[in-house]
Amino acid sequence: MRNRKGGSRPTYPTPGCWPPSKPWSLPPFRRRARETSRSTTRDGSPVERCLTAFGPPPSDDVGKATSPGAHTNSEDFMHRNPAANELPRASASRIVGLDVARTLAICGMVFVHFAMVLSHSDMTGPWLARMTDSLAGRPAALFMVLAGIGVTLRLQGQARNTGPIRKTLLKRGLFLFAAGIVNLVVWPGDILRVYGIAYVAAAWLLLARSWQLWSATLTVVLSFVILIFFVDFETNWDFSRFHYADLWTPSGALLNLFYNGFRSVLPWLALMFLGMLVGRQDLRATRVRRRMFVMGAALWLAAAASSVGLMNYFRAHPAGMDDETIVALFGTRSLPAMPLFLASSTGSALMVIMACVHLTENNARRGTWLEAAAATGQMAFTWYIAHIVVVAMLDIATDGRGTVPATVTLASLVGFCLMMLVLSCNYRRRFRYGPLERALRSFAP
Repeated sequence: MRNRKGGSRPTYPTPGCWPPSKPWSLPPFRRRARETSRSTTRDGSPVERCLTAFGPPPSDDVGKATSPGAHTNSEDFMHRNPAANELPRASASRIVGLDVARTLAICGMVFVHFAMVLSHSDMTGPWLARMTDSLAGRPAALFMVLAGIGVTLRLQGQARNTGPIRKTLLKRGLFLFAAGIVNLVVWPGDILRVYGIAYVAAAWLLLARSWQLWSATLTVVLSFVILIFFVDFETNWDFSRFHYADLWTPSGALLNLFYNGFRSVLPWLALMFLGMLVGRQDLRATRVRRRMFVMGAALWLAAAASSVGLMNYFRAHPAGMDDETIVALFGTRSLPAMPLFLASSTGSALMVIMACVHLTENNARRGTWLEAAAATGQMAFTWYIAHIVVVAMLDIATDGRGTVPATVTLASLVGFCLMMLVLSCNYRRRFRYGPLERALRSFAP
């Protein structure tokens, strides 16, 4: 739009709306003046309110490590010191609840992996095995949905200038893929390679319409289901030892990455696309959060009921299938990740995310526990690699027997999670980014 002097009037993205480049209906100075005059929730001097209205907008970089403390834009503008090596203040654009959800995801991974390595023997107690079996795969699904939400939120504040964002996503995808190759040496259940591929795909579909993302999601899921009937999922697998043969051959590596690995591109890529769709909603709106929480609960319950009904039916009418095949096709286990598991894990992820966001958005006084939870989520990459190293060392120390009592395993993983919270909180008070987060940003700012 041209102004009276012949120049172009800038456009400003509407927070929480899609597409992210809709102009405001009022000129910038009038809109800011109206917001300032109507402000009833901000305390402080007229100078601070003026800085709030005319100060710089909050950062659009959702990957930016910030503290979970709640501060106004005026405080951030008046006290920001980029050179200071201290805990940065949270901008208004950062949704702290997403960091808390990442913390729950990493704690879920710690639970599953500690239990798998220390207490996988039948002698350690069936209750821990049942909990591990029901939780396996869901923390990874939660991480993938959160990654999709973060990709979409990066667009807020960008007026269709997606070139730098695409470049960053591609470089981060390459970094995570390379880190996953290294991680695969010590941990066969690596998921970083899948995240790397997912970031590349997300960069390609960054501005896709919602129906295109839904189409991509269904295509990924259906492709995996079709492959199940033509390619044996147990190829190269020895599930008694969780060993994958020919992993370092070209054919085995591709098959593991795209089809039958612990976590493979097909169908886990669908969760990234679903997260991108979720990120297009206004997660700060209470009504939106409640609606999505109810949708997640309904999806989780529907998947569980459908799984029970289908397994009971085919056990009565097996049609040539044994019980193991029936559970694999119609159960909600993560290996293989069939549609019912994807529906169930998506539902549980939505419930966790919406609950965390609702808790943080409605908690004006964020205590130390919330600060620690958010700080841990902001260092999720570092803690993922750290807990893998610890799990590998425990596996060597126990000689892979898995006979540690369930109570000892439970105490160990709870202690590790508490240690993560304490160390993360203290570390983030002194440093801006976690060690591996800093390396990632150095490669892909």
